[in-house]
Amino acid sequence: MVLNLSSNNEQKVKVEGSEVEFRKIGLKYGNTRESDYVIQDLSITVKPNNFFVIVGPSGCGKTTLLRLVAGFLKPSSGEVRVNRNIVNAPGPDRAMVFQNVDGPLLEWLNVRQNIAFGLKFRSRDRKIPFDSKIVDYWLETVGLESASEKLPHELSGGMKQRVQIARILAVNPQVVLLDEPFAALDAQSRRLLQ
Repeated sequence: MVLNLSSNNEQKVKVEGSEVEFRKIGLKYGNTRESDYVIQDLSITVKPNNFFVIVGPSGCGKTTLLRLVAGFLKPSSGEVRVNRNIVNAPGPDRAMVFQNVDGPLLEWLNVRQNIAFGLKFRSRDRKIPFDSKIVDYWLETVGLESASEKLPHELSGGMKQRVQIARILAVNPQVVLLDEPFAALDAQSRRLLQ
C-alpha cells in the first residue's frame, strides 16, 4: 500500500494487497476539551488496489493519519487496522518516508549503509541472507551510485530524500507511507521516482 501526501495538500492512496481501516478514530493531544480533537469519529476502509484522496489545508490531520497507520501515534479512541490486524506500534510490515529530509537518516552511516540498515534487520529477523545486490539496485534506481560512500551531512536535501526512499523500498514493506516524499527533489528526479 502506498499513501502519498502531495505538496498541494492532496493525499493520494494506492493500496496493493493491503487493506487499511480507520474505525471510529479519534485523536487529541493531551487532556484537552472534546472540541480539541485533531481527528474525531473517522471511519474509512481503503480496500486493496484502490485509490483514495483526502484534500485539506495544512494542519488538518493528513500526516497524523499516516502516523496512526505507521504506529507512531495511538488513537485516543477507535482503532486502526492493517490487513485486519490492530496497529499498536510500528512494525516491519509498514514503512514511512518523512517530509523532513534531515531527521530520519543515520548520520554515522554512509548512503550505502543507510539503505542496507533495514535490510540487515529484516535478514536477521526473517533468517534470510542479506543481499547487497538489493542495495546496489536501489542506489542505481535513485541515482546515487556515485554518492554511495558519502555521509548524510555531505548530501543535498534531495539526495537525502532519495536515500530515505531507497531505504524504505529496499525492505519491500506491505505498506509504504509517503509524506510529501518528492517535495525536496528536482523535477527530473521527481519524474523518475514517480
